[in-house]
Amino acid sequence: MTVLVVAEAVVIALLGILVIGLLRRNSAILADLNDANETVPDPAGPGTVARDIAGVGLNGQIVGINVREPDRPTLLAFMSTTCATCSHFWKRFGEREALATLGDTRLIIVTYGDSHERPADVAEVAPTNIPLVMSSIAWRTYSIPGSPYFVMVSGATGLITAKGSAANWDRLLELTGPAGAA
Repeated sequence: MTVLVVAEAVVIALLGILVIGLLRRNSAILADLNDANETVPDPAGPGTVARDIAGVGLNGQIVGINVREPDRPTLLAFMSTTCATCSHFWKRFGEREALATLGDTRLIIVTYGDSHERPADVAEVAPTNIPLVMSSIAWRTYSIPGSPYFVMVSGATGLITAKGSAANWDRLLELTGPAGAA
């Protein structure tokens, strides 16, 4: 009996040492990844090719959006229902006069997926005349730090020409350029 208790204690001690070693190794790997992330340029910054977006619509349907439209630029508006600044943009997106200031720019609204956003909350604020996709993957693909955040895509080249946050409509127009000409 004593032999079994001693053997069991040795096995538990060895497993403890193994777990501590794995935790230290994992910690070192995470530190290396964190250092690497600080030195890697934005993979979806200006000058890079824009990526198409896939996600879910408000009715649960699968949505795929080609962000490169050859005839005109595309503005991706990364929005949230929980963001106070976004409420201004949600309202403006529903105003015909505001949209006219974007010129021929095609506007697409992107929210997080249903792990972060409730479709009912999005449906309550989303204008019905603007394409909308719920896609957490798009937020990661475009390295979106928060909302509201905007990404301008050139229709002619498919390249990202600008990206950034805007606190109001005038700042958004500065970001998009004259009448959305990107």
